[in-house]
Parts: sequence; structure tokens; C-alpha cells
Amino acid sequence: MNILISGVGGDIGLGVWKILRRWNTFDQLHGIDVRSDHIGRYSVDFFEQSPVATQQRYLSWLENYIEKNSISLFIPTSENEIKTLSESHITEIGSAKILINSPFVINTCLDKYETMQFLAQNSVAVPANGLLSGEQPSKYPVVVKPRYGRGSKGILTINCESDLPTSHDDLVWQEKLEPADQEYTCAIYCSERYKPRTLIMKRTLSGGYTASGEVICDSNIENYLIKIAKILGNSGAINVQLRKTKKGPLVFEINPRLSSTLVFRDLLGFNDLKWWISDICNLENLSYVEVPAGIKFYRGVSEHIILPEVDDGPR
Repeated sequence: MNILISGVGGDIGLGVWKILRRWNTFDQLHGIDVRSDHIGRYSVDFFEQSPVATQQRYLSWLENYIEKNSISLFIPTSENEIKTLSESHITEIGSAKILINSPFVINTCLDKYETMQFLAQNSVAVPANGLLSGEQPSKYPVVVKPRYGRGSKGILTINCESDLPTSHDDLVWQEKLEPADQEYTCAIYCSERYKPRTLIMKRTLSGGYTASGEVICDSNIENYLIKIAKILGNSGAINVQLRKTKKGPLVFEINPRLSSTLVFRDLLGFNDLKWWISDICNLENLSYVEVPAGIKFYRGVSEHIILPEVDDGPR
């Protein structure tokens, strides 16, 4: 069984490769990325540079690669690819199944404004929010960020009306949630075979990524997450980012995909990537023991040296 991982030049794609390499269940691990100069290309068994997902030829190129290399499962990790596949309502490409959430979950959660609207309409507590082009904030400070996109890029803290951006294109605002030291990244996995499983991790950020954290047991957050999972009707892995406030837990973003803490989760025993693959490929059920609270984790640094290829000349 051959697996194709996209975005292997990024943290999520490389994380998928690390988990699958340790699992040692598959024949070949293929990787693609729009860039070619990164450690990911030297990690997978086979690598090829791909078109950008927004290019018209992306899907035909992908189908050709899958057929040529007998790929059984494709794991997209970039939001552009996930969005393109979702909008095309594609669940299989040639011989390959695709590890992807439903179009409804993807389209709702990739849109930060629609996420808040949907949750509020279904009686889930959310922060005050809106489109910057519409109703303006009544209280400050607020956080202004792009309506679409991932990570901490383009996020601004606004303390008064005069500081609001003059361009309102595709910008949303949310009340700034306090306290800042009560931020959590939470994994949820649901499927027909497994009841909702959650992992709550209190985290510290560095450069927009989780740098360290601790596994937490909190029944209020747990119930909040399960309610979100049920109303989304999700079957697969999602990541909920929230802060615990005086009003209780309040979500500020949902990622409808694997997140950058997936390797941490797998090492802790919350194996959402493996469960998802087992479900979609009808593999044997994997055992699960709830991760105990109090475990701490830290992101480290590793170095890689790639030696130049040596041409010994004619023999």
C-alpha cells in the first residue's frame, strides 16, 4: 500500500511522514510539495514537485501521479489543496482514497466568519465577532484577522476605533479573549467506529506555533468540544482553538484538518491520524487509552545535513 503526502515541506506534512514512518505499515511513502528545497524531499521514499493547488492543471497532475505510482491513499495537508478538493467534491482520485473532512465541515471552518455564525446559530457560546465591512465592534480591544487562512499571519490587536484597518476586504473581528495564559489547542476525532475522542492541551505559542504545553482534564471544555463535534456532524479529525474565559471556554478558530501538534498527539497516544487512516482504509481497530492529565510536552529543534551527490565519472 503506497501513501502520498502533500505539503511535505511544511510542518504538518513532515509530521504525517514522521508518524507513518514509525508506524511502518505501508510499502512506500511518497511526498509532494510546491517547493523543492526542504528536508521533506529527502525524508520520503519518493518526492516530486507539484503545481500549486489553485492552478487549473493541479487535479489532472495529481491524478496522473497517483495512477503512475499506484497510490492507495492521498493525505492533503495544505489548506489550499483541501479547499480545492472540497470545492470539487472529490473523495477519491483514481485508485486513491482521500483523507479529508466533509465539504460542509471544510467550507464552514475555513471561513472564520461562517464558523462563528454557524456555532452561534446552534447555541454554542462564541466571542463577539463580525465582518469588518459590516457591523463595527462596540467594545475594544478586538482582534482583526483575515477571514480565510491559517496561522498567525495578518492578525492585529486593535485597541480603539481609529486603529481599525481602512481596507475591510475579507477581514473579520473578534473580541480579544482574556486571560492570554488560558489558551488551549484541542483535538477531536469522530467516526462511525469511534465515539468522539478529545485531547485538551494548554499551550504556549512561539512564532504562531505551539512551542510547549500540558495535557489538561477539564469537564467544561470537554463538554464544549463534544457539542461542537456533534453539531458539525464531523467524521475525521479537527482542531479547535479556544481560550478559557470568565464566561467559560470560547472558541476562536476551528481547523478542519490535521494540525501542527499531530506528532505531539501521536507520541502521547492520541493517534488521530492512525485512527483516520484505519477508518478510511478499513484497517484493524487501534486500541486507545485516554491520555492522563499533567503530561508536558516541548517542541525541539533537529538538524539535518544533506551531502552533495558525487559524480565518479566514467568507469
